[in-house]
Amino acid sequence: MQPMEPGEQLQRNMLSHLASDRIKTYIYENGLKPGDKLPTERDLAERLQVSRTVIREALNQLETLGLIFKVQGSGIFIAEPNLTVFFRQLLSGWETDNQSLAKLLDFRLMLEQAALSEIAERADDEDYRMLEKLIGEAEQPGIDGARFLALDAQFHRELLKLTRNDLFIQLVAIVQDYFSSVERKGVIPQTEGIRATIQDHKSLIAMLRSHSLNEARQLLRKHLHPIT
Repeated sequence: MQPMEPGEQLQRNMLSHLASDRIKTYIYENGLKPGDKLPTERDLAERLQVSRTVIREALNQLETLGLIFKVQGSGIFIAEPNLTVFFRQLLSGWETDNQSLAKLLDFRLMLEQAALSEIAERADDEDYRMLEKLIGEAEQPGIDGARFLALDAQFHRELLKLTRNDLFIQLVAIVQDYFSSVERKGVIPQTEGIRATIQDHKSLIAMLRSHSLNEARQLLRKHLHPIT
């Protein structure tokens, strides 16, 4: 089989995106719910008057977005809503220029700052001791830079778990992971940066214990910047 010309590939990509939009419209207009079955690839191709190859690509797009799932030998079904799949897919196309990263940082700040009041209300001494244990590990003399960054990320993940809100935890974790992957790539934390981060973590715990939420929000804004 000869490879397609660039123009042919572009046209097929456009057709598959159009087909995926029309399938979503079909789902909405027919009131299909999670677990309901879609028509077969052949039926969809006939309805939309496109090739089965285009339909297959359109269905793959919808499956990647978490809107449908396929069961071999049974068919194609509407999936349960999964915001984390959709959000991860959205971020996969996010630009990595400075302006876009700044917007993403603002979004992360809004999410994490909003969580502080819930954490202060729900966390107990055992929760704070768990966070302090992570700080203790980060304070080990001569800690490897990569290990420190991993502990820093774990501190924030464990902190947000104290909201007891699974969806919130998953969404923020996606943003944290994405932000770390594009901003800290190749960055080696220096001694002063490590000390400052550890002190921020200690201060944040103290502020949450005393319900000093305004101070905690201000500290978090200062803290969430690349370690240099």
